[in-house]
Parts: sequence; structure tokens; C-alpha cells
Amino acid sequence: MTRSVITLLAFLFAPVQSGLAQWVNISEADRVYTDFAVIGQTIVVTNEGGNGEALLTSPDLGQSWQTTSPGIDRAGRATVATASGFVANLAGQKDHIGDASGMNWTDVDGPGSNVTSFFYDWTSRKLYAGTQSASLTMSTDDGRSWTNLPVPSLHDEITWVHARGDTILAGYNQYDGTTSRFTFLSTDGGLTFVDTGLGSTAAGFVAADGRLLVLTAAFSFTESAILKRSSDMGQTWEDVVQAPSREGALGAQVTPLRQKSLLFVEGQSIVYAPNDRIYVSHDDGASFVEYSEDLKDGGARGSAIRAMQIVGDDLYVLVVNSKNEAPTNSGFGLYRRPLSELGFDAASVAVESAELPRFDVSMYPNPARDLATFRFALPRSGQAGLTVYDLLGREVGRGDLGLVRAGPNAVSWDASLLPAGAYLVRVRVAGEHVTRILTVAR
Repeated sequence: MTRSVITLLAFLFAPVQSGLAQWVNISEADRVYTDFAVIGQTIVVTNEGGNGEALLTSPDLGQSWQTTSPGIDRAGRATVATASGFVANLAGQKDHIGDASGMNWTDVDGPGSNVTSFFYDWTSRKLYAGTQSASLTMSTDDGRSWTNLPVPSLHDEITWVHARGDTILAGYNQYDGTTSRFTFLSTDGGLTFVDTGLGSTAAGFVAADGRLLVLTAAFSFTESAILKRSSDMGQTWEDVVQAPSREGALGAQVTPLRQKSLLFVEGQSIVYAPNDRIYVSHDDGASFVEYSEDLKDGGARGSAIRAMQIVGDDLYVLVVNSKNEAPTNSGFGLYRRPLSELGFDAASVAVESAELPRFDVSMYPNPARDLATFRFALPRSGQAGLTVYDLLGREVGRGDLGLVRAGPNAVSWDASLLPAGAYLVRVRVAGEHVTRILTVAR
């Protein structure tokens, strides 16, 4: 009988975390980021500057950066992760479609106008784009073609959208001296839309249990934004909390970027950003705690959180300047902070993501004579296991690794009793798996 030994070295290569709560700016210096999206370990950002740097990619969650699409002088406006990779919108009404590495891109026609905000619904695999021409468009092929949805186009830009299945919320947060702004709701997959009566709004969220949350927009020096919630698909709305006044709670409504994705809801937890401040509740909105220390504070109307996304065990937020002109080395840009510091049990946060491998596996030595070590970096914690097969499909080794933490991990496997030959090693984490070929030498 073949015997194998599997040893978990989960923390051997794990970075040491500081005990101090903090936001860490992971941006490349001297850039003006306009949006970001993440798949696995890869971050893609759109950049305001030209000089061939409209798109930048980090393959290691912000540890290093590189230009992804040389020669593009148009400014980057928005980007999003889809089931097949990334989509980025550039000034001049063009889109770029990239693979999951963020390095290989194809130029395609966009939705017909500069995009203010993308949103990808993982449940329906539909991509939405709000545009500067007041249109809401939808793509069912990850940005390769677009269909206009029947949102009334009597007003200015659609600046944010959120959807889950057949339920779609979309609205405006721009201010031009009037208050004729609207927030729309569809419950039939975009065939029809109704006005919610909420007026101008900064963000919305369709929760998994069907609740709708909308962050209203404030434009005066004394008015504050109100977070509203509906449990009956928009028939009635209740006030959850009134955001602190900040000389107009939507601190950067004058930015050409607008704001988007400023809400996250899971169970009893709510995260929202009415300006450049972050507030978190874990009791369904009964109380909120501010977690804004170390984030760039540009003063009233001087900065705003453009977007936020949960990736693995961390919350990422993008802080932009109100006029979209301040570089990352002045404190703006992309920040990261562990969810645990915000009161979350990171392993219990369900984040909808692409059906793509969100981790990779490397092995050494290969060929191996005795111990072989497999390294893999995880975007989030999860139950893990390892199985080894010969080329006839017979299992020759197995290990249940239990709950493995996010970040770098290593597993050692004793192959000393196996005959020389090639074997398939499958690493499973949180329902996903990656298979690699290991050669055993004698």
C-alpha cells in the first residue's frame, strides 16, 4: 500500500500583520487613479494620465505595478471584473476587454458614450454601464455588445447601478444647480423601470434577501445624506441612518468620475461611504462606527471614495480628488485594510466572484525525489484539501488541510515511496481547484 504524508505549513510564508488598525495605500506613485477592479490576485486600475498608461495592472494585490496596454493615450474612466476577465472604458467612447491576467487587451466599441460606472451582476452574468448620455446599457457577453435599457433619458448622467437577478437599481449623484434627479428600479430584468421617488442618490444595493438600500445625496452646506431601506421591493422606504454633514455629504459630486459602489450589505452588516469616510454597522443599522483613520481627508468637497470592493480578507477603497487632478503620492489612490479590523469575521463574508481560479499553485522541486512543496496564495480564507492522482486516475495521496488563511501558504508532500513518473496534484480551496503535474524522479 502506498503511503504519503502531507504537512500543512500554512503560516510559514505568511506576512506579519501589524497589531495597529490602519489603512495602507498600495498605489503606485505619481498616478491619478480613476477606478479599479480585482480578480484573484490581479488588480487593474484606470489612470487619468495618457502617455500610454491608461491601464495599469498589479499581479500581486498592489505590491508591484506595470503598464498593461502601451500606446493608449486616452484617459481611463472605469473598469470592472467579469466572469471572463476585465472590461475598461477609456475616454473617447472606447472599451478595452482584457483577460483575467489584466495584461492582454482587445479594443472594442463601448456603450456609445463615456461610462460613469460599471456594475457586473455575478448572479445573472450581466454587465451594466451608466453613461454620460443618461443611458443605462446592458451587456450579456461581458462587454462585447450593448443594449440600451428603457430608463427615461430626460436627465443627466446615470452615475451608479447595482443589480441582482431581475432587480436593478440605478440613479444619479451629479449636481448642476437643480434637484431634478431620479432613482429608478426595475423588477423585471430591465424591461420596465419606475421612479422610486427618492430623488438624487449616491449609491444603491440589492441584498441577497431582497432588501433594497439606497444612499441619498446631499448637495447643500447643511444637508446630510440619508441611508434608506426597503423590504417590499421599493413600495415603502425607511430611514436607516443620517450620514454626518460634511458641507454637502457627497464630498466629490463635482468630480467627473462621480461615485459608485458605496454600499455593501451582508446579513446584519452594512458598510457605506457618504463622502470620504467609511461607516460600518453590524446590527442592521441600529448603530454605526466610523473607520476612516489614515484615509486621505481632502476636506469638505475635497475628496471622496470613488469605489470600494471586498477582496479576500480585505476591504479596498479608492479615494479620489474632487477635480480628478491630485496624484497618488499626495495621499489619494487605492487603500487596503483587513476586514477583521472592521469587525467582520472575514471567512463568513460571502463575496460573489468570477468562476475563475482565484489562486495559483507553484511547486518545487519539480522533479522531486522525496518532499515536494506546493505554494499557493489565497485571496480569502477557506476550507482546503490536496489530492494526488497517478495518470490512470487512481488516488495515491490525500490531505484535509482544514481552514486555511488568506495570503501565502505552503504544503509539503512526501513522495519518497512513489514510483518514478508523473502525477496530478489537485489543490482545492473554497470550492475551487487548481491541478498541476508533478514529476517524481528516482
